[in-house]
Amino acid sequence: MAALTVELKNPPAGATGWELSITDWNASAVLHWGISVPGNILEVASFDVPESWTPAYRVVALQVMYPTPGNPAARTVLYYMQSWRPFLWDWDLWDWSTEPDPTFRNSFIPGAGDYFFNVATEEFELKALPAVSITVPDSAEEGSLVSVTGVLTNPDPDYGYQFRTQVWESSTLIETWEETIYAGQSKTYQTSFTMPGRVAHPMVWVERRSGTNWNFVGAAAKDVALSVAPPAAEFRNFGVAEYTRV
Repeated sequence: MAALTVELKNPPAGATGWELSITDWNASAVLHWGISVPGNILEVASFDVPESWTPAYRVVALQVMYPTPGNPAARTVLYYMQSWRPFLWDWDLWDWSTEPDPTFRNSFIPGAGDYFFNVATEEFELKALPAVSITVPDSAEEGSLVSVTGVLTNPDPDYGYQFRTQVWESSTLIETWEETIYAGQSKTYQTSFTMPGRVAHPMVWVERRSGTNWNFVGAAAKDVALSVAPPAAEFRNFGVAEYTRV
């Protein structure tokens, strides 16, 4: 499965809920989010997309609404767009008519990942990926303490996100941080590990929260070579320069 998450950008004023349905390029199956119970306008639509699906993913329907006053079970639609069929249904003929459907858009999500749907432009925008860097020494002796510094920058000009930043050495987790980094800001994380008797493989691994999911968004790594302590000094070719016999 491949993770796909979408959240709304610039939803209509007063909107409280939304729904999203997608299908693959071949329209072999449909995945729904928020259909039985509309998702909160601040929630992220999350899909486990089958590996067999071929992107781009067609939007079957995207709807933004609020509860109808006096009838909480009903919904008043503020925005609707679909990419399923270009014509209206003729109920008298029980077939598709030749009259264009004004809600039709050729709308596709490029692939798995984290996206906005920008309602104002009717476009899917891939979220800006964070910049990740790591600083470690080039080499260290076995048993010494190796310092690791990771820097995480959120380049998004408008939005802050909750990130989970981890430092690993090979398959060993050294330390984890979870916090929000606001638009355009950076955070520096520092920790250390004990140098093993081999080349070390420290890495900074970063995930971003999307709804209830944590999605990988970046990493940085640099090997630390194993240095050998210099041999102890040897004393050779010494002699007594002068002595007095008592």
